[in-house]
Amino acid sequence: MDRYLTFNQMIKQTYFKILRQFLINLFLFYLLPMSLTAFTNITEKNAGAFTIYFSTASWIYISLILLFIITKNMRDLLEKIKQETIIVYNQSILGDTNENDSAKLTLIELIETRQKIQEMQSTIKKIIQSEKQQKQELMFQVSAAAHDLKTPLTVIQGNAQFLQSMYIPGNIGQCLEDIDLASQQLNLYFNQLINYSKTFYNDTSNWESLSSDYLFELFEQEIKLITDKKADIQFSNNLPASIYLTLNLNLFLRAILNIVNNAIDHSQSSYPTIKINYKLIDNQFYISIWNSDSSFTENLLEKYGLLFYQDKQATDSEKRSNFGIGLAFVKRVAKIHGGQVNLSNFDNGALVTICIPI
Repeated sequence: MDRYLTFNQMIKQTYFKILRQFLINLFLFYLLPMSLTAFTNITEKNAGAFTIYFSTASWIYISLILLFIITKNMRDLLEKIKQETIIVYNQSILGDTNENDSAKLTLIELIETRQKIQEMQSTIKKIIQSEKQQKQELMFQVSAAAHDLKTPLTVIQGNAQFLQSMYIPGNIGQCLEDIDLASQQLNLYFNQLINYSKTFYNDTSNWESLSSDYLFELFEQEIKLITDKKADIQFSNNLPASIYLTLNLNLFLRAILNIVNNAIDHSQSSYPTIKINYKLIDNQFYISIWNSDSSFTENLLEKYGLLFYQDKQATDSEKRSNFGIGLAFVKRVAKIHGGQVNLSNFDNGALVTICIPI
């Protein structure tokens, strides 16, 4: 018989196996011993009682043999089905494609189930890869378009600044100031869009392992450059010892500077306090950035990280300086580093925490 069986064939095979084992055991442990045994002390008076006793004992003995054989074979059958089900689960759900385990499968229904699941997984993987490729191509096109638009924008901004240096009567000077301001906003928008698109490039050349001491010193220098006379910056290192972090320094530093810039722009104070804290918990590196006199709205806490999302509860000035790219960029950077970003309102201020594994 073929080693691959359907469930019905396996049941029939078990049935005939039980019958065969029962007949063999009946012969070896009942008929043969009985034929070789001589019964004595049987008289006419006790013959009826002996017959009843012998028949009852025989049926009990035979029933026990049959029960033992059925129990053993059913247990073996269920154990085999269980083992093959586990193999299908490991191969199809957990992605374990051990060929030795595949060779152990004998139940046709489970083999077909495994094949169907693997086909479904393969289709899903192709769809995901296709969507990922399309998203990368789209971000590349967006980045290229942003680069192309920056050139004429620079010309417009340069001409507007040049004309502003000349004496121009009437409202034309105000128009030039508006053009210059709008050009600056567009330039900032394009820069943020280009930085966001870079997070989709699979470029491993920019990844490196760096010590925490070096990183903290670099972070402090860069943050102080952009916050000079704009905020009170306080650093706190709670790491028990120096560690090494593998990261894309360019993207990670931009994400931190983005958070600090947003903290200054959205603070209600003209000179806010910004606290930056480093800590290590369960092999996870945390960098927390808290700024005073600021808070996140409920809408932003629910939908932060969505590209181009602008908070409807924000003020008009905040909307003009927020393009819905900054937090999406920070969240994307945390994701490619295998971590996450969390926003919360804490101690009368806004708290942003980035967590990445070490």
